[in-house]
Amino acid sequence: MMSTEISSTMLLMQQEMRRYNVPAELLIESALPSFEIRAKNGKPVIAAPNETELLYGVYDYAERFNGWDFFEPGNDAFHPELIKEFSGDGVIVPAKEKKLDRVGFIQEFPFSDDAYKTLDWMAKNKANYLMVWMEYYDRMDDKIKEFAAARGIIIESGHHNFNYLIPPEKYRKDHPDFFADTAANRQRQLAGMPEVSRQLCTTNPALRAELVKNLRQYHEDHPEVTHLGLNPNDGFGWCECENCSKLYDKSSMGDSYCRSEKYYRANGIFNSLIDDVGAQLHEAAPELKLNFFAYVNYSTPAPGFKLKPGTGVHLALYWRCINHAVNDPKCGINSGYFRDILAWQKAKAGGDFNIYEYYMGINFYLAMPMLHFENMFKEIDLYHDCKVNCVSTQFWLENWSAYGINYYFMVQAARGEKFSDAMERFYTARFGKMADAARRFYGKLQKILQNLGACHIPHVISFLSRTTIEELEDLREDAALIGKICPLLPGSIFPVWVEYMIRFKKIYDLSLTRRTPAAEVREFLDWILSHQEAKLFVPERFTTFFESWFEDIENGKDWRYFTENDWQTEYDRHPCIAPEV
Repeated sequence: MMSTEISSTMLLMQQEMRRYNVPAELLIESALPSFEIRAKNGKPVIAAPNETELLYGVYDYAERFNGWDFFEPGNDAFHPELIKEFSGDGVIVPAKEKKLDRVGFIQEFPFSDDAYKTLDWMAKNKANYLMVWMEYYDRMDDKIKEFAAARGIIIESGHHNFNYLIPPEKYRKDHPDFFADTAANRQRQLAGMPEVSRQLCTTNPALRAELVKNLRQYHEDHPEVTHLGLNPNDGFGWCECENCSKLYDKSSMGDSYCRSEKYYRANGIFNSLIDDVGAQLHEAAPELKLNFFAYVNYSTPAPGFKLKPGTGVHLALYWRCINHAVNDPKCGINSGYFRDILAWQKAKAGGDFNIYEYYMGINFYLAMPMLHFENMFKEIDLYHDCKVNCVSTQFWLENWSAYGINYYFMVQAARGEKFSDAMERFYTARFGKMADAARRFYGKLQKILQNLGACHIPHVISFLSRTTIEELEDLREDAALIGKICPLLPGSIFPVWVEYMIRFKKIYDLSLTRRTPAAEVREFLDWILSHQEAKLFVPERFTTFFESWFEDIENGKDWRYFTENDWQTEYDRHPCIAPEV
């Protein structure tokens, strides 16, 4: 007897068709590259190669013809004036060749009820990949997992996880040889202090076997997970034992473009670990993908290293310049990353090549503007040509108003949409009668960014040190117009964003004289925290950032822009003007 059970995706689709009034016939046609919307005798037909693409077609129909807008997570907007009559015959929305297999998010925080908003947005905007920390996945409710699966979202459990897979409290006593042997740890031992190893002894055969065992056990405990990560703890501190040292080139330091020029390249000892563990895992569980980072002083593949079947790299474009395309030869930062991209393309044998992007501003997410726009579409075309499989970015729901536009365009570009079409749909659906004001606002903001200089890393001081009060105040009029009639988000968002940048600029200029009143800075923080409805500010990030500032003011010290990270502070005090190369 044939099973009549309906899949969770199909049940969801039926529910969403009723909710958004999509009276379409559904067809599975495996030869199509993506969904397609057709008219047959004036009636809609959605055809697609699989059920997930059919679901995307339902959401696309709801936006194109039924007046819905899915820009903000958890807040669908309905605009009757945008309803279009569906009529005609033949193909109305042709199937598009996707630029990438996967596109999505990297979650740097524990799961909460907001996860439903994120996953719902991903499906409605056709994103299908989410990377999370293993410790967060362990705390993930089964209902959230089912919610994601029904929407065709692949979840990778991993991120920085040496400590998770080999916890010191479990292994240090009986297996001290599993942990990195470093000069700093030896000094601590001599001083009678407990050693603190950030990394593992990656050449240790017993450690490698234990990693394979623990990864397999993780898969047994979570059989629904098909993509696992194996990654160093964040930071440096790599092992300097005799065997690991053989895989260092002591004359080869990391590069300034990825902020690791003070450290030996660790790609040899890390890629060697991945090569061995990945091969063992693939032989034991060929259905699994083992992914790993290429980041800071291990961003480049080691000589001769290849991405074998079952492995995949996430190349992190850490601290990239946003004023140049990633392949711009005039950019001293991005040109370094482009060399890495070409090197990983060459190393791609049977594995996957993924890009780990930062479309929301790295580290403190302080709502300073980042607008990639057309450059993003050109870069994703480039990634497609370089055989990239996936692009994903970090995100926070709390500052969606500042960076949601980047997430939206990232998915549109990955799906093969034209930039001009995506822009028009964005302005029409989001701003309605205020579309022209929104175009002017974002155009002025983009011009401010372009005027910052040759390069811009999206940090507070890089922005504030090269803008003028007059430039920022010129944004006020259009922000006020948008604020009057903004169809989706609260109308106060754009005026609040402009006021925030102006206030921060004034305080920054005052800080250069070392006469910054702590009371004024605290008042500014209170003002920021009182505007959470604007979805511009991540509260805990601002609190951490400002507490460091208060401490410096009270102690009469220069402002540490990134708390204890001295090298980042020094970098921000001298914003990058990249040399031509």
